[in-house]
Amino acid sequence: MLRPFLKGASVVAFASVVAVPAFGQTTSRLTTGSVDWQDPSVDLAGKTLVYSRGNVLYLHNVRKGWTTVIGCNVDEALVAPGGKFVVYSSDADVLGTNDEGNKEIFLFDI
Repeated sequence: MLRPFLKGASVVAFASVVAVPAFGQTTSRLTTGSVDWQDPSVDLAGKTLVYSRGNVLYLHNVRKGWTTVIGCNVDEALVAPGGKFVVYSSDADVLGTNDEGNKEIFLFDI
């Protein structure tokens, strides 16, 4: 990720290196495979993470170390600040109430 900052009259960009721990922090790889993972979202406490692969939405509990599928045909997903809820849009018939296949908003209570 490039983060620009101003230095004099010019803009300078630097890259964040995730492979090197800084200030006692560590980096963990959560995903593998040949399909692109995308759209990560995390709550403010840093304990609940959602991300997608293709059109499948995954929930990962950082502190407990487990991952589960919570939705499919997902466009966007956000984790509530407290990490208790995930809201996402999907045209899937997740609850058996979306026979017409419209984009709907779903709330997943963790």
